[in-house]
Amino acid sequence: AEAVQVSGTSGEAAVGMSLAGNGIGSAHRAVIEADSVKAGSVQALASDYSTQIGVAVGGSGSKGQVAIAGSVTANVSTSTTEARVGSTSTAAAYATDIRTDGAQSADALTVKASSNGQIWTLAGNVAISMGNVAVGGAVSYNQNGTTTEAALVNATVNTLNSSAGNVKVQALNNAQINAAEIAGGYSSN
Repeated sequence: AEAVQVSGTSGEAAVGMSLAGNGIGSAHRAVIEADSVKAGSVQALASDYSTQIGVAVGGSGSKGQVAIAGSVTANVSTSTTEARVGSTSTAAAYATDIRTDGAQSADALTVKASSNGQIWTLAGNVAISMGNVAVGGAVSYNQNGTTTEAALVNATVNTLNSSAGNVKVQALNNAQINAAEIAGGYSSN
């Protein structure tokens, strides 16, 4: 979201405000809920690469006594990224069984969830008064409420050997918030 504000007056006061806001509430899921999976290599991979950009900039100028400018940005992310093998239902009458088709064991199992969302925000303004008062203010609010989960639930996994590299369960949250707020005021008196 973006907002641009400009105000000016040859009278006594110029006041301006710019507001910008974003919200993301997405869900990314890779789920295997079967009573039996027979394959050489099994992967459940879920990724989130959502990006929010919020910009609120403005300026206020007055030949009179007062110039006031404000900028506000708000960004909220409540995304869910889930990779799971097995059922979370208490009513499920089975456990998920992972193995190679026609053999006793699977080659490998990878269950991976990664959240890589980014929030970029800029709030800025300048106020210029030829009179006595010039006020500029900038505020940015950013919230990352991202949930990232990778799990084996009610699952039996049979791999070809007991090497630690054959079964990988990873949840990675690399979400970033990048924010800048800049405000300035100038009065000639």
